[in-house]
Amino acid sequence: MLPMMLWLILALSLIVAGIAAVAKMDARVVSHHVASIQAFQLAKGAVHLAMRDLQLARETGEHQGRGVFVVQYQFNQSQLTVTVMPVTGLMNANRASEALLSLVFRQALQMETEAADTLAARWVAWRAPSDDNMSDEQDLGGRRFEVIEDLRQVVGIQFDQYARLKELVSVIPSNHSGIDPVAAPATLLLALLEGDETQFERLMSLRENDALDHQPFDSIESQFLTSASSRGYRVDVRIEKQTVFMHRFWVMLDSYDEKQPWRIVSF
Repeated sequence: MLPMMLWLILALSLIVAGIAAVAKMDARVVSHHVASIQAFQLAKGAVHLAMRDLQLARETGEHQGRGVFVVQYQFNQSQLTVTVMPVTGLMNANRASEALLSLVFRQALQMETEAADTLAARWVAWRAPSDDNMSDEQDLGGRRFEVIEDLRQVVGIQFDQYARLKELVSVIPSNHSGIDPVAAPATLLLALLEGDETQFERLMSLRENDALDHQPFDSIESQFLTSASSRGYRVDVRIEKQTVFMHRFWVMLDSYDEKQPWRIVSF
């Protein structure tokens, strides 16, 4: 009888321990989920603060030109770093020429020329009008990439290529077809320079010293360039506390709202 009682007690102990472990795991999952929601809301607030500070910095002359704007905030025990990049520094998925697409594929994705040309042609063909999408985008004459994930619809783009391209591309409405070297990510700038590391180091040095705005870009083909002012921004927020959270937002300037002349259009 005693051995049976001992076995019963042992079995009950194991059940209780299992329930406690599951409860503890569930509590951790819930805690992480709550922290994620709080981080997202905190990041969203930081976007509005950064856009306000960008506007103020331009008005006071502290931030001039077309470059990237970086600002930091402290909230309770969280350190926030916000990076505001004009979309003119990115490749416009909906307006980039076939030649620019091919260049970026060759340089940034290390594709062979023939493969890069084929993928660029497929990209442009995807945007071309068809019986199914003729009325979707009158200004472009065909389809448009609405979200970054739409790039996967282009036949031939592998997942690893997509993972790299999504850091170099914008899909929010913008009229630019070239790329602004003043705001371009390092990978994209090097691609525009066709891998010329000497020129790349020179331009990056000038950019770090805010001296790139009025520089000539003779080493980059003019058809690939733009110096247009941007009404769209990619805003990355990094939140550091016990855990690091990263959030990305897409913001458009809105001249119709005087109280808040910008709006988050995607995240």
